[in-house]
Amino acid sequence: MSQTFHNNRFHMGVAAIPGTRPYMQDRYSIQLSRGLQETDVDFLGVFDGHGPNGGKIAEHISQELPRLAKQKLKADPDADFQGVITDSYVQLDREMKGHPCVVCQDGMTGGSTAASLWIKDNVLYASNVGDSRILMSVGGRKINLSLDHRPTLAGELSRIGRSGGHVRFQRVGSVLAVSRAFGDYEFKDEGLAAQDQIVSPVPNLTMMRLPEKFDFILLATDGLFDYLSERTIIKYISRKRSRGKSLDKICSKILQDLHSTQTCLGQCPRELDNITVILAVPHRTPKCLDCKKHKYGSHLPRAKEAVKVLNSH
Repeated sequence: MSQTFHNNRFHMGVAAIPGTRPYMQDRYSIQLSRGLQETDVDFLGVFDGHGPNGGKIAEHISQELPRLAKQKLKADPDADFQGVITDSYVQLDREMKGHPCVVCQDGMTGGSTAASLWIKDNVLYASNVGDSRILMSVGGRKINLSLDHRPTLAGELSRIGRSGGHVRFQRVGSVLAVSRAFGDYEFKDEGLAAQDQIVSPVPNLTMMRLPEKFDFILLATDGLFDYLSERTIIKYISRKRSRGKSLDKICSKILQDLHSTQTCLGQCPRELDNITVILAVPHRTPKCLDCKKHKYGSHLPRAKEAVKVLNSH
């Protein structure tokens, strides 16, 4: 499935596929403001659930994370927004433990990664836990706005060891491939601070002034990067853009091509993961590429908060 959104700052497309799996645990959320108030924030996020009820956990986070941050900002408009984002991650993870979406099975509680992009006052804040990624292309040059949280990274490995955990087979406790995530409460101790947990909910944060000119921003769950390098992805998107393809079509096409290539003749070396992609480009003028293709304002969803969350099938 694919969809297109826009406001006065961005045009964006989104697409998602379950891959070869019989279930879909990815979710996404797009909440766009009109930019008329100081507390207005644009929010884009992709969430990759794992384990028992991973899809329900990802869906809960996709809805509650932006709501909680905006609630904090409304209560204190002058608050440091980096702190607001971090506090929202930590608070949501703490409060979610008792939520019906988290159900233990055989001692496993499930969890979700998160890669979220926030734009406030023309400043970009990229935050993530886990291995979903955010990339920006500026003049064809790749800029990584997220960090994969792998247990084998020196800082992550040190924290895990200090907190009484272990890493084996490049996985936390021999089972979890990421060292930061929402949920996964079997790896969390109520007596430890969020930043000291074996699996921490504290996000990596990148802040930068939104460039006046950039090619695009990409948010995607990790399945996309299992088979394609970041440079290959950037070249692919740039080529499709130069040929006049719309954003939702580009998102759909890259997933279709990947699926057909990897499953051709049954030669996929391993199952193809759920994949969700959000592609955002700057809205320049009504004469820009996507405005011309869509006749700006004619049928693209536009609302104070345009939200789309992928349902589980």
